[in-house]
Amino acid sequence: MIPDLDVLADACGRVSATARQGDLAAPVSGGLGRWKARDVVAHLGGVHRWATRIVANGSQDGPGFTKSKLDGTPLCDWFEEGARLLHETLSAAEPDGACPNFNPGSANTNRFGIRRQIHETVIHAYDV
Repeated sequence: MIPDLDVLADACGRVSATARQGDLAAPVSGGLGRWKARDVVAHLGGVHRWATRIVANGSQDGPGFTKSKLDGTPLCDWFEEGARLLHETLSAAEPDGACPNFNPGSANTNRFGIRRQIHETVIHAYDV
């Protein structure tokens, strides 16, 4: 396993545990406006699926990410499934393998995608 993915797995676990044990209707502090914990989990699960598709296909073609409309236990299950798929996909990816990204000037490699998903997930683990 790529060592950095331990950080991703830990952050996904924290999001999942908080979502399952906490109040998904609780407001999120930290500048996310009217978002509730549920919105963060729904957003992050969509981002994970979007990133999985880009790394798996080596292309940004296709739809962008979408937030889930689920709530409660079904949302938590959906989030965990997407986190598992992302982790499996990134674990199988060659870190320096070619992969496009949205950030001009950054290396077009899976390493960028790994770093970006760690960043996204850790920040949103803090949010929830």
